Amino acid sequence: KTGDRPYSGTDCEVMLRVKGELRSTGTHRLSACPVNHTTLFQRGAHDEFLIQDWDIGAPRQVSIWHDGKGSDPHWFLDKVVVTDPRGRQYAFKCGEWLSPTEGKRQLRAELLLS
Repeated sequence: KTGDRPYSGTDCEVMLRVKGELRSTGTHRLSACPVNHTTLFQRGAHDEFLIQDWDIGAPRQVSIWHDGKGSDPHWFLDKVVVTDPRGRQYAFKCGEWLSPTEGKRQLRAELLLS
């Protein structure tokens, strides 16, 4: 979920990797995954992606980052929610800017299970 702050959306390429109790997924470029709409990572938006990968067990950590390119390289990430094939949800709180000039000035976040 993109945060609901002014200028919190981005048009950068966003990548994600999930570490589970058994193994980690590969790296997924989210714009290449099946989505529920075409405009991604806009202020206050809940974007959903279908990611098919091997069984990782229960998710424990999410690595998420963007390439810093595009006309708006700033993104305020509120949280990531992973839903497993059985419908169980796992929340990973961020509440930070992924930005070259805002917040901690980092484009990557390592999120632990909330």
